[in-house]
Amino acid sequence: MALNSGVLLPIAIGIVLLLRGWQWHKARRFTRRTPIDSAALFLLLLMPLTQWVSIKPDATWVQVQRLVFGVLWFYAVLNYAQTIREITLLNHSLVILGVGLALAGPILINQRGGKLPFIPEAFYDWFAPIASRSMNANVFAGMMVILMPLALAQVWAAGRRRWLFGAAFGLMAVMLLISQSRGGLMSFVASLAVMVGLMGLARLHAYAPNWVRWAVITALLLVAGLGFSLWRVSPSAIVALLANSSFGGLEARLEIWQRALYIIQDFAYTGIGMGMFEPVSLALYPHYVTKFDIPHAHNLFLQVAVDLGVPGFLAWLFILIKTTQLAMQTFWASDSDAMQASRSLALGLLGSQCALLVHGLTDAVMWGVVRSAPLVWGVWALCVALNLAQNNTPRKI
Repeated sequence: MALNSGVLLPIAIGIVLLLRGWQWHKARRFTRRTPIDSAALFLLLLMPLTQWVSIKPDATWVQVQRLVFGVLWFYAVLNYAQTIREITLLNHSLVILGVGLALAGPILINQRGGKLPFIPEAFYDWFAPIASRSMNANVFAGMMVILMPLALAQVWAAGRRRWLFGAAFGLMAVMLLISQSRGGLMSFVASLAVMVGLMGLARLHAYAPNWVRWAVITALLLVAGLGFSLWRVSPSAIVALLANSSFGGLEARLEIWQRALYIIQDFAYTGIGMGMFEPVSLALYPHYVTKFDIPHAHNLFLQVAVDLGVPGFLAWLFILIKTTQLAMQTFWASDSDAMQASRSLALGLLGSQCALLVHGLTDAVMWGVVRSAPLVWGVWALCVALNLAQNNTPRKI
């Protein structure tokens, strides 16, 4: 039975609540405090509103449960992972999940090729999706690019076991390439660049003299400025790489984003209800270029604002920024030999956050309508738990 059938989600929520209740009874503490508590609570308080404004409450109800489960899972992970050892165990579990998805990819991904010319379409005749509901290639890629950095960071830090993480990373990379998701590939390249850059800066900070550090930072800023200038001169050339031919190319993608902006302008305070982009956009903002059903806005940031309105988007964005900030603090604070495990974990989490950001510019597969959406909350929980474990400041509420 599929998770988005709305049957397994209540069971999962109930199990997490029972576990939290047992923890409360055992430790006399329901949860540790975090900097994102207020934003997470605000998102939960928005759920009755998004259910009320939805024109299809049954469809929205499934996505409401998915977000509630994500928040509850966040706190379950946070309260379990109180030491570096426990955080490392969960990190390894996510890598194992990525390996399992990669192994199942050939029979789950609904992909026929045509995006990358060096992969012949006949290659896909060797396997076909056999699951009752085939996984979209972009959804698969969105999960891979979040999990791959967690394995790659351990390759740099795991000692004798690094070959295991290298094999896991290689398998996921091959399946990402086979998925032919251009957004996934670009987000992977971006996360890899960020991880390599952070490692390089950490080395410079530890060993290089001050003038070398400033020279490298200046060069990086110049490169970033040059890239931004090129984008300003010809943004369409870059955006065209992300166009999806399955629904009409660049013009269709721009039309979808335009409809999302119209919805945000007209329903800024409440949103239209989770998962209602397709029926609302077709009814109130007809598509002229796009000739296919579009279930979401194909942009993570626009989709959150469409679903929850600007207040909900700001709360979600605060959580994203704060968890990234905490992971960055952990990375730069872990400069002693005893804290290298923390640094490698933080590096992987920062790579995952970067992949989420870049992939979210052209797709919204880690939110709402997709079953994998709660995965992001697990990554966010590890960002917060790692920072708390390093600072060793658990507090009761």
